[in-house]
Amino acid sequence: MFISQVACVIVVGVAYFAGAWLGLALLAQPEGVAVFWPASGIAAGALLLVGKHRRWMVALGVFIATIAANLLAGRNTTMAVAFGLCNASEALLFAAIIQRSSPRSFNFENLRTGLRFCAAAGIAPALSGAVAALTITLLGHSTADWFHIWLAWFQSDAIGILTFAPFLVSMAHAESAATEPRYRPEGAAALLVLIAITGFTYFAQPDQAAWQVPIPVAVIFPVMLWMAARTGSKFLTAGLLIVALMIVWATTSSLGHFGNPSVPIADRIFDARVTLLSIALCALVLIAFFNERRAVEDKLRASEQQFRNLAAASPVGIYRTRTDGRCIYVNARCLEITGMSEAQALGGSWAEAMHLDDVASIVSQWLDANQRQLPLMAEYRFQKPGGPIVWVYDQAIPEYDDTGKLSGYVGTLSDITKRKRSEEQVELLVGEVNHRAKNLLSVAQAVAFHTAREESPADFVETFNRRIAGLATSHDLLSLSAWEGVNAADLAHSQLAHFGSLLGSRITFDGPTIVLKPAAAQAIGMALHELATNAAKYGALSTADGSVDIAWSVNGAFQMSWIETGGPPIKRPGKRGFGYKVMAEMATHQLDATVVLEYPATGLTWNLTAPTARAVESAQSARLEQTACAC
Repeated sequence: MFISQVACVIVVGVAYFAGAWLGLALLAQPEGVAVFWPASGIAAGALLLVGKHRRWMVALGVFIATIAANLLAGRNTTMAVAFGLCNASEALLFAAIIQRSSPRSFNFENLRTGLRFCAAAGIAPALSGAVAALTITLLGHSTADWFHIWLAWFQSDAIGILTFAPFLVSMAHAESAATEPRYRPEGAAALLVLIAITGFTYFAQPDQAAWQVPIPVAVIFPVMLWMAARTGSKFLTAGLLIVALMIVWATTSSLGHFGNPSVPIADRIFDARVTLLSIALCALVLIAFFNERRAVEDKLRASEQQFRNLAAASPVGIYRTRTDGRCIYVNARCLEITGMSEAQALGGSWAEAMHLDDVASIVSQWLDANQRQLPLMAEYRFQKPGGPIVWVYDQAIPEYDDTGKLSGYVGTLSDITKRKRSEEQVELLVGEVNHRAKNLLSVAQAVAFHTAREESPADFVETFNRRIAGLATSHDLLSLSAWEGVNAADLAHSQLAHFGSLLGSRITFDGPTIVLKPAAAQAIGMALHELATNAAKYGALSTADGSVDIAWSVNGAFQMSWIETGGPPIKRPGKRGFGYKVMAEMATHQLDATVVLEYPATGLTWNLTAPTARAVESAQSARLEQTACAC
């Protein structure tokens, strides 16, 4: 830590001493103050570079270097120490003003910071010059009055800060886009041109008539403008530093224009100062202006890139249009949804890709929204080339230019195809549920009506509950399958499940895996339930030896049979009740089936034959028909 601080003092001291020695080469008479003081710019720039934590190390280096330079120039110790204190205080005051308004690292980022730098370059020399002029006046080392001494100090130090400090500040910052490697040859070439113009302008042998200061400044300005716009602040501040050194050299050495013997030395010094001040102010304004412009451009580029990244990652399509409906921007998701190419989306009409049934409605809505400058919200379809129809939700809001005039629309496209299909499915299911609920209620109503006609009031509740339970069993199977059909084996087992241990022994099932349609499951389920009830009361299952065989198959038609054996002798009933209608007539009406119900001495037989298309689910029906044909 100590070594780095000592190194800082030495480096600043050596640089400041070199600048001070150059400034002391020409003193203003009778003020006894340097005409130019480049060292003030070195001190100011060094303080901005090192920051607050090494501020006093820089001040110490300035103090020591000032004393050494003044002693070597022949001034006494008192004057050298007084000037050292003034120069160190001036640098500290300049840095304090800048760092108070810019806590972070200072840079010429905009015109405001450039003006702040110029203000600090005027305030600090003005205050230190007042103290230095008072010291010189009190010690009696000049015949000039206090004001002229102060003015000479102020001018020399202010010009030093304005011409030397910017270069150090610009060197401390990272490269901008304008100082990328591809711009460096251009910057070096512009710097050489600036040096050549300056050398020719100020070092050429002058005529007896002195030209005015604005002429050379006007010659140099276009080159500085080019450097500020194209190569950034580093090359321009380097050019400003070189031009300042050349003018100071020419003035102190009486070379070229500033060495014209026909012009009094005071006028030549005035010309040099005005020239330096004009060039420095022009350069600083250009640097600040173009830095601000580059910052705005960088923000715009970053904002545009951020927008493009968001648009690329967006799950919805994003687009922009002009007022005439022409699209000027689409993201990739928008093209994916609509099925259009980028050329089609940007160069043609979207109506060409829309579903024909929606074009007229959407065009009308668009024209109305455009005319009234209102947001557009619509749902319509796109017909992808050779692909499916896509439903989209289009939401667009108007955009306005700086004058408040409508300039176009920006909108989003959301793929709502799945939602539309779900809505259609829900609508279909609601209709289906309503239809099936009505059918189920009709069946329950018929069961209640016929049961009441056949049974006594005492037996009505038990019989009705039993029949409704059978209907509910079929309904439960259909619900579990989302009303997409019921396996024939599951249906048969469910209707006879209450026989428990008899299943598989006295009650057998035989048949392939067949999925029955919902209507067939209801009709056959009720028939099986009625058959089981009759068998338990009067048939094969009413004795200990009887059995029931249930079989089903598909061979050109769906067939199902119920055959009882081993039960008591039976006979055909004298009248046909509701049980008969459930076993025979219900399936006949609902499935266009043929039902044969017989009563041989061996036991009741029930045979159902129904068209496959009416009884079996369509997909399985096709497979079963193919299997039958192959056999």
